[in-house]
Amino acid sequence: MSGMLQIALPHFQGSRRKVAGLALIVPTFKEVDKVNPLIERLRDALDGINWEVVIVDDDSPDGAAGAVTEVARTDPGVRFIRRMGRRGLSSAVVEGILSTSSSR
Repeated sequence: MSGMLQIALPHFQGSRRKVAGLALIVPTFKEVDKVNPLIERLRDALDGINWEVVIVDDDSPDGAAGAVTEVARTDPGVRFIRRMGRRGLSSAVVEGILSTSSSR
């Protein structure tokens, strides 16, 4: 996760209607300093849209689990999965997709 976050949702611009089931999957490893700013920017960018973000962390040693878990306790739109003993971008994305509330 480097650089600026840009979200392009052209058909949602200017709209305040609720959209069901927008889920963002964010696989992480050693990203503790970037995760909370990302969540704040998502809140701003997706205001008025029904969304959730699933942070899927491959057991980072940097304290990411604690930081994101704190946010997830008070924000129902933030979910956290801590994968222990598993690594890999593709499998993290798949696991995140399978855990979204919009996949049910």
